[in-house]
Amino acid sequence: ATRVIRSAAIGIRSQPFIEAALSIGCSPLRIMARHVLPNVAPAIIVVATIQIGAAILAEAALSFLGLGVSSAQSPSWGRMLQETKPVWQAAWWTAVAPGLAITFTVLVYNLFGDALRDALAVFGLAALCAYIARYQEKPSRWQVDDEGPYYRITLDAEIDLHSLPEEPPRLAMAVRSGSRPDDELRGIPDVFDLNAEWERVRAFAEQRAQRRSSGEELAEMQPASFFAVADFIAWRLLQFRSSYHDLLRRWHDLSGAAFSSTAALILEACSTPPGALSGLGPAWMVAMRQSGRRDARADATRLQALNPSQGKGLNRPKPSSVAVGNESGFWVLEYLKAAGLGVAGAPRRVRASGGQQVDARKLYVVAPGSVRSDVLDLVMARFTRALRDDQPVKLDILAALRFAEAILETQKEARPRGEPWAFDPAPTLVLGLHSVTFQSLGQAAAVMNIGFLDTPAWLAVPADADIDAYLALVREHVGVIGTIDEQGEGFELLRTYREFVATGRLESFIEFCGRYGEFFLRNLAQNRRFLRRFTVGNLEVMMQSQPNLSEIVRNSGFRALATAIRLSTVSPQYRQRMADGGSLYDVRYGLGQDLVRHSVDKQKFAAKLSEFVQSYNAENARVYERRNEQRRRNIEVSELDEVFRLVDAYGAGLVGRLLVAYGYARDPREPDVPQQDSAEAQPASA
Repeated sequence: ATRVIRSAAIGIRSQPFIEAALSIGCSPLRIMARHVLPNVAPAIIVVATIQIGAAILAEAALSFLGLGVSSAQSPSWGRMLQETKPVWQAAWWTAVAPGLAITFTVLVYNLFGDALRDALAVFGLAALCAYIARYQEKPSRWQVDDEGPYYRITLDAEIDLHSLPEEPPRLAMAVRSGSRPDDELRGIPDVFDLNAEWERVRAFAEQRAQRRSSGEELAEMQPASFFAVADFIAWRLLQFRSSYHDLLRRWHDLSGAAFSSTAALILEACSTPPGALSGLGPAWMVAMRQSGRRDARADATRLQALNPSQGKGLNRPKPSSVAVGNESGFWVLEYLKAAGLGVAGAPRRVRASGGQQVDARKLYVVAPGSVRSDVLDLVMARFTRALRDDQPVKLDILAALRFAEAILETQKEARPRGEPWAFDPAPTLVLGLHSVTFQSLGQAAAVMNIGFLDTPAWLAVPADADIDAYLALVREHVGVIGTIDEQGEGFELLRTYREFVATGRLESFIEFCGRYGEFFLRNLAQNRRFLRRFTVGNLEVMMQSQPNLSEIVRNSGFRALATAIRLSTVSPQYRQRMADGGSLYDVRYGLGQDLVRHSVDKQKFAAKLSEFVQSYNAENARVYERRNEQRRRNIEVSELDEVFRLVDAYGAGLVGRLLVAYGYARDPREPDVPQQDSAEAQPASA
C-alpha cells in the first residue's frame, strides 16, 4: 500500500513542471503543498480506509467470545480507552506527540526514500571515478561514507576534470544466455557467456557432491564470482534484459567529446551535496548537441530490478486514460545503477522446503557506512562465496550472518598489518544489507518485499577483544539457523530470528531462544531433524554489547538456575535417548514455555520459579536416597534470592526469557550431537 503512495509521489516529483519550478527557485515545501500532496491524497485516503477496516475486523475478532477468552478479560478498544481516560485528561500530548512524530517520519520515508537506488548508483559512480583516476595515472582507491541525506565518495587523489578519457569503460556486465539472437548485444564489448558458465557450475556441483576432487581442484573449478549477478540479469521473468542491454549499448556508443562531456557533467553535478541531479537530462542534451549528436535522447525506462520501490508505472489519481506507463529517468544514472549491481549486489535464488527451486529471487545490496573499495572487494568475495541459495526467510538471516562473518574474517586478516579499519566496529564499515524479493507471477516477476538487514550491533568488536570469539559466535548462529527447516513451527521461529536481524533488538533473540529450546527438545524426543544448540560461552559474548544483560547473565544465582533448567530438560532427554538404563531424572517438557508464559507477571513468575526449585531439589533428594550419590547440586536459598533481586531490578519478562535461553543452551562440556551426556554423568560438587 505504501509503495503505491510512494510511486505516486516519485512519479510526480520527476515531472518536467516540477523540475522547472525547482530551477527557478520555488520552495520545496510550496511544491509539495501545491502539487505533490493533492495528487497523492486520494491514494492515502484509500490506504487509510483499508487499514481502518482491517483494524475494525481485528477488534471484532479479539472481542469474539468463541476464542475462549472470558468477556471480562477480552481486549477491547473501548475498555482500553476507558482505562486510560485519566491519562488523556491529564497529559494528552504524551501519546499524541510521539504518534504524530512516528506517522510523519514513516510517511516522509515512504514518499521520498529510495535508499537501494542510491546505494547502487553511488557504487557505480565510484567505479567510474576509479576508472578516470587510473586513466590519469593516479591512485584509484575510493571510500564511500554515508552522510545521511547523501553519500560521499572520497578518492586518494583528486581527479582533473579537464583531462578526462574519451572512451567509456566497461562498468556493467553484458550477458549472453539461452538461444536468442545476439541483436541486443551488438556493439557491447566483453559479453559474459552464461550458457558456458552453467556447464562449469554443474560440473563443480557434481564434483563437490561426489567428492572426487581435492580442495585445490575444487577451488579451480569454482564458478565466477559474478555468476549470480549474470544469472539474475538473464532471469526471463524480470523482463528487463533487453532494456538493460540497451543502456549498455548507449553507454558504449559514447566516444570522444561525447563521453568526456558526459563524465564531466555527472562529476560536476555530484560534486556538491546533495547533487543537482534533477536537471541532468536537459543539460546532457545541450552537451550532446554541442558534440554533434542531435538525435540523442536523455531518458530511459527505470528498470524495476534496479529501482524496486518504483513499480511498472501507476494510474494517475485523476486520470484522463487508463494506461499505465513506465517511469523514466536520466539514462546515465540508470547505467550507473547497473554498474553498482556488479560492485555491491548479491542476488540469490530462492528454494522451497526440501531444496526444490521456486521462481523467485532475492537481491542483497550493501548499505555502506564508511568503507573503502579494497575492503569492500575482499568482503564481497568472501560473502558471495559463502552465501548459497536457500529458503526465503532463512536466506535473509544467513545473508546477514554470512556478511558479518565476511567482515570479521577480513578484519582478522588485516589486524596484524595494523590497518585502522580492521579495529573499527563492523556496523561502522557497513550499515547492513538492503533486501528485495522478486516473486514470479506467471509471465513476469514483481517486487513482493523490500527490507533492510542491519549489521548486528553485537558484532561491534572492541579493539582489544579476541576477534576469533566473535567469529565463533557468528558461525554458531549460522549452524543453528541452517538446521531449521522453514515449515510449520520452524517458519515462525525463523521469522522471530529475522526480526532480531532486521531490528538488532536482543529481546527478539531472547524470545527466539526461549521458543527454540522447546522446539529442540521435541525434535530430540521424537528423533526427528538434527538440530544444533547455542553454547553458553557464545551467548555471554553476545550479551557483552548490553551492560545490563551482561550483569544479569554473570550473576551466580542466575547461572545456578539456568544450569538447573538445563539439567531438567535437555540433559536428561539426551540421557534417555542414548543410555540403555534411561535417565535418573525426569524430563520436564514445557518448562521453558511455562516460565516464559508466567514472566508477564512478577508474582506469578516468582511462584512458578519457586515451584520448579522445590520440585528440582526434591527430585535430587529422591535420587540420593535411592542411589546414595549426589549427581546434581541443589539450588540454595541465596541463589534464588539473587534471581528475585534481578527480577526486581530488570523485570520478570527479561530475566525469565534469559533464564530459558541459557537453560536450553549447550554447556561447552556437552556434545552437540546425541552422545552420553557429560552434564549428568559427572557427580556434582558440593
